[in-house]
Amino acid sequence: MEGVTTMNKDDMKILYAYSLFNGSINTQGKYCTLCQTVLNENMDFCDKLITVLDRLKIGYKLYKHVTNQTRLVTKTHSVFDRIYSRTRHDSHKYIDPHFIKMFDVEVLAIWCMASLYKDDDYLRLYSGYFVHYDREILKKHIKNKFYVEMNLNKHGHGYIPKASHNSLMQAIWCHLAPSFRLKFERFAPLQGDEIV
Repeated sequence: MEGVTTMNKDDMKILYAYSLFNGSINTQGKYCTLCQTVLNENMDFCDKLITVLDRLKIGYKLYKHVTNQTRLVTKTHSVFDRIYSRTRHDSHKYIDPHFIKMFDVEVLAIWCMASLYKDDDYLRLYSGYFVHYDREILKKHIKNKFYVEMNLNKHGHGYIPKASHNSLMQAIWCHLAPSFRLKFERFAPLQGDEIV
C-alpha cells in the first residue's frame, strides 16, 4: 500500500462516487482496490478520478481490452477498504449516510455519466445495484436538491420524465466530460444557451 492517509472532503466524495456508481471494489489481501471499466471513447470519464488518485499518490494501471474498453485498477489502499465496509453487504451497494451529505451536482454528473441512457421518452438512470430503501433516498435527494423528478420501477431503474430532462441537463452540464456532452446532446439538444 502506498499514498497518503488523509484526504480532503472533495477527494473522498470523488472516490465514493466512482466506487458507487460505476466501479467495483475488490479485496486484494489486507486492503481493497478500486476498478473502473469504460469504453475507450469515454475514457475522459475517469479524468477526475485519475486527478484524485495522482494527488493522493495512489497508484493505478490502465489495461486496454480488445473489446474497445479500458480498465483502470488501483493499487490497494485503506480508503477503498473503508468505502467497501461502509457501502457493500450481501452483493448490494448501500448509500453511506455520510456520502449523501457530500452528494452534490458533481456526484450527480458522475452517476449520469456512469448510468444514464435514453429509452423512448425517458432518460433511464440505473440504480438497481442499490436496495430499494436507498433508491428512495436517492430519488428524494435529487428532487429536493436539484429539482429533478425521478421515478422508480420494480427493476431498480430510475427514470427521468421528459418534463425534468432540461432540469437534469442544466444541473450536470458543466461537470460532464466532453465525450458525454456529445452523447447527452442527442438526449437533450442544446438550443442557444439552454438545453431543451
